[in-house]
Amino acid sequence: MNFSDAYRLVGLAEGKYTNDWQDPGGETICGLARNKNPDLAIWLILDKWKEQGVGLDKLDAMARADRHFMALVAAVYKGRYWDAASCDLLPNLLRYPVFSCAVNCGAGTAIKILQRACGVEDDGKYGNITHQACRIGDINARVRAFCDKWLGYYDEIIKARPGLKKYKNGWYNRVDNVLRDNF
Repeated sequence: MNFSDAYRLVGLAEGKYTNDWQDPGGETICGLARNKNPDLAIWLILDKWKEQGVGLDKLDAMARADRHFMALVAAVYKGRYWDAASCDLLPNLLRYPVFSCAVNCGAGTAIKILQRACGVEDDGKYGNITHQACRIGDINARVRAFCDKWLGYYDEIIKARPGLKKYKNGWYNRVDNVLRDNF
């Protein structure tokens, strides 16, 4: 799978504009959280729209209809998630799952989860050992192991912060959809 195909699928998984005070990411649009990405140009555009009186319920549709805004979003997804998680170097069937995980959990976390699924040290850096390990054995089993570890990561988040349990169904559905769409 290439970046464009994975980006389209991940875009389907991302919800509408939100600003949930309980969400660690805070204000989020197109799957990009302001607290995690405060330096993005999209926030200048979004703030301008809000200053112009655009209602919060209209921001998502406006953003998705604006070519410039969406080009900025795509560039962030490509650089901060696809490239940062070394998706081009992964076996084809691991690209989309690792990318989706990187978007939702961070690139370093996605690589750590991949490393756990491959049985190597989880240092969050995609190097030669990880590169070789993710190519050993049945790739379908490797994808499923990755997704199992990804679900386990969400369970650990909920264990540490029980208030985030309200996101569990959405997180689990994301992993289920990745499995469905990947094969």
